[in-house]
Amino acid sequence: MDNAKIEARLDQITNMLTELIRIVGNPNAAVEGLRKDVDELKSDMKEVKQTLKEHTEKLDYVLFKIATHDADIFNLKRVKP
Repeated sequence: MDNAKIEARLDQITNMLTELIRIVGNPNAAVEGLRKDVDELKSDMKEVKQTLKEHTEKLDYVLFKIATHDADIFNLKRVKP
């Protein structure tokens, strides 16, 4: 084989390796992006769960107060002079 053929073949192999690296790199970048998205969603979900817990506690308190007031109103109506 002469030098020109060897050089051409090396260029072809170099181009193929460059393309292969680009092809493999694209999915890796996409996976990394998805990982970041999942991490962000997990963080958001923790916040939502915490907010839901706080709202549930407040709702439970309000429901207790309503029940207490209903009982007080009922008792007041019974004692009516």
